[in-house]
Amino acid sequence: MYDIFKLSANEIEKIVRNLDLMYQYIGEMSKGCYSRFEFNYGEIKGLGHILNDGELGAMVFKGILSLNRQILRSFMANQNIVCNLEKMETMCDYLSR
Repeated sequence: MYDIFKLSANEIEKIVRNLDLMYQYIGEMSKGCYSRFEFNYGEIKGLGHILNDGELGAMVFKGILSLNRQILRSFMANQNIVCNLEKMETMCDYLSR
């Protein structure tokens, strides 16, 4: 019965592309955006599709508001912080304060 509801590789790739298109809403805290991203990635992971940590961090970074991206870009460059999922969670917490 599970095979009937199993998604095809193309359907999973479409879901991954939608994850890549996620963005922070105006007025939304960065942590809220990260939480939505994490929830959606959890669904993808549940389907057995695991993404690279750096790729996920870049998706989060790309999705936050441009002002927040500007702040983080200079801060992360000055501190030599790698853009991965774990660091982006910390950075989104920082921006939400």
